[in-house]
Amino acid sequence: DVLGLLYDQIGDHAAAASAYSRSLSLNPERSLVHNNLAVAFRAQGKPQEATEHWERAIDLDPEYPDAHYNLGTEFFLRGDVARALPLLERAISLQPDSLLAYNTAGKAASAVGDYHKAVEYWEIAVELDPADENLYYNLALTLQRDLKELDRALPYWQRFLQLNPTDLDALRWIARAYSALGRPAEEERWLSRIGELHPDQAKTQ
Repeated sequence: DVLGLLYDQIGDHAAAASAYSRSLSLNPERSLVHNNLAVAFRAQGKPQEATEHWERAIDLDPEYPDAHYNLGTEFFLRGDVARALPLLERAISLQPDSLLAYNTAGKAASAVGDYHKAVEYWEIAVELDPADENLYYNLALTLQRDLKELDRALPYWQRFLQLNPTDLDALRWIARAYSALGRPAEEERWLSRIGELHPDQAKTQ
């Protein structure tokens, strides 16, 4: 197991997979090793082999959050959101402080149009990691574009722009939000910011 982890750390995932496979030949009932072997297979571009070992890890230990998260993420990356969401939600129930599980579950919920659930997951995630600018962006965009909840979107745009003050898309979205809310002074302030930071884009607003 330790040898496999060392190989993984240096990027030799084929050697890591061999080490984990040898370990499983001696004791095939270890869910942790099945999970690690799946990760090594996934890193080699072998998703089917990875899936089989994540499923085996869950069979051996139904309360193993990492295996649920990893398999859920694998299905999400394949576009199989129907299979991904239950696994990600199970990972959350087993490990309620899993930032990665909340974030990916939010993406999966958004992908099937369940925007309220996506916002719920991302709002928890942003409490776990207040420095993750992507969470603020996802929250603001979903609230404004998909749910039309402009007042709720604005604080997230503002927080995102504190972390990434030159992002053109966010600047445009927040200007549009103030326009839709009938607040021309604030709209003009953000349009002026675009003109200052992106003078070549100012005429396209």
